[in-house]
This record gives sequence, structure tokens and C-alpha cells, in this order.
Amino acid sequence: MTPRRHLLLGSLVFAGLLLCSASGALADGVTHQVTSINGLQVDRYSWHDTRGLTRTVSLKQEGNGNPGHGGYAIQMTYQLNGGQTITVNADAGGDGGFGYFVSHERFRDFTDGTSDTIASKIFGVDDSPLGMASQSSAARSPWGI
Repeated sequence: MTPRRHLLLGSLVFAGLLLCSASGALADGVTHQVTSINGLQVDRYSWHDTRGLTRTVSLKQEGNGNPGHGGYAIQMTYQLNGGQTITVNADAGGDGGFGYFVSHERFRDFTDGTSDTIASKIFGVDDSPLGMASQSSAARSPWGI
């Protein structure tokens, strides 16, 4: 993982913390906009960091004219102290985005002396495929996001 992508994934986690306020609404200072980024319909969330600089994360919407599934970040932006905005877009190929939820199955010892996941050993599949293959919900959560 490149340092830039690591920094931006940290931004996504920070955005999630900001968005999940106990009041059931968006956290103070977080704005939401439905817009188009790189030809895809997204939910873009914007906020200011502790230095007052703008950060955004754009989550691909499920459906709404978009191909495939949604729910993951396709673009993140942040500003440098000099005011320059850095924009990081998802790679055109490969995983196609940032911020997938991943949950790996634990390894087990089998009677033939091997150690593997059930998904791999029995079914010959990845134990945690990328989230882009899973349908996402367009409904708002109880936290208002």
C-alpha cells in the first residue's frame, strides 16, 4: 500500500467516525452531496480537518445508472497547507476503489495434515472476496448516513 493510499484510507476511517454521530444526523460540519465523479453517481461527504482544510470522500452509489455494485470510495481529496488540493481516484482496473469491508475466515487444521480456510479447502473460493461483488443498500442507516 502506498503512503498516499494509506493516508487516504485513514481519512475514510476518520470520515466514518465523523458521520456516525449519536444524534442520528450528520456530524457537525459534515456535508452530503449527490453528484457525479468520473462518470459515476456518488454520495460525496465533505468536512474540515483540524487545520480547517477541506477533505472529501465519494462513495459509489448502488444502481442510479452505475454499473456493478456500490458502497465503496472511488475518490478522496485533501488539501495541503499551501492550499493545493490532492485528488486520489480509484485505479481503473483491479479492485476499483477503496474502503472495502473485509472479514477473513480463520484457518483450521484438517485431518489430511493441511491448514486452510473452509472456503478454500472445501469450496475452492476466496474466503473474503472484495466488497465490490456484494450488493450495497441505498437506505439511510439509523445514524442518518
